[in-house]
Amino acid sequence: MKSELEGHAVILVVEEEAARLQELSELLDQMGYLLQSFHDTWITDTPHLVLVNPQTTLTEDQQARLLHFHEVARLPFCFLEVPPDNPFWHQWSTFTIYNPYLKPFASATLKVLAREKDRMNMLLKEQEPIPQKEIKGHPKFKEIVGKSQTLQEVLTKVNQVAPTDATVFITGETGTGKELVAQAIHNHSPRRDQPLVKLNCAALPLQLLESELFGHEKGSFTGATQRRIGKFETAHRGTVFLDEVGELPIELQAKLLRVLQEKEFERLGSNKVQKVDIRILAATNRDLEEAVAQGTFRADLYYRLNVFPLEVPPLRERKEDILPLALHFLHRYARNSAKRITGLSNASLKELQSYDWPGNVRELSHVIERAVILHQGGVLQIVLNDLKVAPVVNDGEHKSPFEFKTLLESETELIFNTLKLCKGKVRGKQGAAARLGINPNTLDSKMKKLGITKEFFVDKSEG
Repeated sequence: MKSELEGHAVILVVEEEAARLQELSELLDQMGYLLQSFHDTWITDTPHLVLVNPQTTLTEDQQARLLHFHEVARLPFCFLEVPPDNPFWHQWSTFTIYNPYLKPFASATLKVLAREKDRMNMLLKEQEPIPQKEIKGHPKFKEIVGKSQTLQEVLTKVNQVAPTDATVFITGETGTGKELVAQAIHNHSPRRDQPLVKLNCAALPLQLLESELFGHEKGSFTGATQRRIGKFETAHRGTVFLDEVGELPIELQAKLLRVLQEKEFERLGSNKVQKVDIRILAATNRDLEEAVAQGTFRADLYYRLNVFPLEVPPLRERKEDILPLALHFLHRYARNSAKRITGLSNASLKELQSYDWPGNVRELSHVIERAVILHQGGVLQIVLNDLKVAPVVNDGEHKSPFEFKTLLESETELIFNTLKLCKGKVRGKQGAAARLGINPNTLDSKMKKLGITKEFFVDKSEG
């Protein structure tokens, strides 16, 4: 049966009278379509259109199956007769039904179908799947997927600046792929064989961030039981990527400026100057010119970072990249979940392209991942409303109260804020461990791993 249907447009028919099925089969055959009965034990995964006689007797399972074809598979439907007056068919009044009430099957019916053939072929074309295949990125920047003109302009600049040692300031909305651009710059620089060290400046509070960047000496504060090497030293002869640099506390901005200008700094608790050979890449989704005007970001640091500005465009401004990105994520998540997904429906692509993607590429990735998880196989159908799209953005008119963070970032922030509330107290009924609902020894272990010490929470004005 499957081999017979290959290469043909398949019309699924819900009709229980054998004579009418035969008559309809002959009519559709003259038009080059194959008929498949809804009551067959096997039904093709992707029929192109469904003809329904609402007078047909259906079991509850068959009713559910029919609704699935419309609501989930999003197949176009034709009614052959007026639906009866019962609750099941009442709900269909809200659905889009194509060319209803084609019965009775007289010679005129064939003329109606022939007249509608172009329209039906258009519907059939929309149902044809876009094959699921691995989408490769730019021939040089394979980690970046997309062929739009605006993206190519960005990659041209990446190609120009990568071989230099210039500081690059990457801007763009949340989820546009700023970290991938930074990775591409490092991968095509003379420092490519040295480490690329990444740090999200928004993920850590001031005390942790300073130690994380510059390191500290043993005994520099309570709990500093050993020397710790910071990100700048770790990246010696390589590259440091400072993500969300606009969130850097004003107290640390002068120290970062010194690193940019002099390539030197001191560890916490030490007067010894450490010299480093590093390249700095920075990124933000904030308007730092406005932050400078408001006094929350140093003007000299802004101009030192802004040597080579590079703006990554939002996905809504490069919608031609949606298809290659969607297929790229589809291939990745289908492979990871070991699911056999043959492609993406044209109807799904249209829905993806009609959406503005305020959460950008990250949001598209999450939508495709959720759709793959929920899909049973065959052609992937995407209905954004069903997936409850909740964009994650921090920019302008697309603001959202929620921001994605890694599990480590969230855990660090939760532990730090709880200890701050408890003034560094770990044990006891009012201690941080009790408030977090974990064993005090577990909290001690996590604090040690994250480099959090009680010294951070001591009010130095006391005593």
